Amino acid sequence: MDDFNIFVGAYPNIHPEAKDISQDIEWLKRKLDVGASDEIMQFFFQADGFFRFRDAYAKTGINAPIVPGILSIENWENTKKFAACCGAQIPPWMDIIYSKASRDDRSDLLSTALDTELCSKLLDGGVTSLNFYTLIPV
Repeated sequence: MDDFNIFVGAYPNIHPEAKDISQDIEWLKRKLDVGASDEIMQFFFQADGFFRFRDAYAKTGINAPIVPGILSIENWENTKKFAACCGAQIPPWMDIIYSKASRDDRSDLLSTALDTELCSKLLDGGVTSLNFYTLIPV
């Protein structure tokens, strides 16, 4: 029965229903205790939040892998709406730079640069797997 993994969700900026990071980590520990083997992180836009969570998580002695979630941005306005629905935090500077990139018809180039930078930071920080959220327009 060891030929598959059970992944559960994790949040880099604390689950919206958790009162603090300790409670969030305790919930994840419970999921692991009942059979989960790995965690997939909700998408995020800054590596620092992931690393803070990972470090706090590691201090508890839990060693299950956490796979960071990457959402490639194809449409900034839709991404903001989706992030709001999912409770993902968007840093204020992103709205400023996407406004300028849209004005200059450079949003695709900006998205590629931001994705590449985020993935590079994660890999440089010891991450071994990445999960890409791909959204298909309906």
